[in-house]
Amino acid sequence: LASLARKPPPRGSTINMSMVSLTGETREKGWIIRRRSIFQLFGALVTKLRREESKEYLPNMLPPLYLASEGSGDKVAQLTELSQQVLDLIQKCVGDDVFAPAYAKVRGEIQEKRLERSKKRKQDK
Repeated sequence: LASLARKPPPRGSTINMSMVSLTGETREKGWIIRRRSIFQLFGALVTKLRREESKEYLPNMLPPLYLASEGSGDKVAQLTELSQQVLDLIQKCVGDDVFAPAYAKVRGEIQEKRLERSKKRKQDK
């Protein structure tokens, strides 16, 4: 599930007519619906599981939530807000003593990956 939540939106500037209804209203894109559903599932899991059980899933839940709330290139207001709400819920359910180190580890890993990509791009030029 976490890998689905991290999947980037499709690229390209083509207009998909299936995304526009007969009244001219646009529907949500599939990747938005998929991420929102996964984020909601993360929130539901944390509320139903005990604190000890929730700790095991943090490494899988936090990266997509962090990316959606902090530094993702595909900012969608709904996803940003929802991801922040789920992060707050996780922090409340597992406690600050567990959440803070796990969140800091995820943030560090993501920043490290970004730095590596940046260095690689500079070398390729």
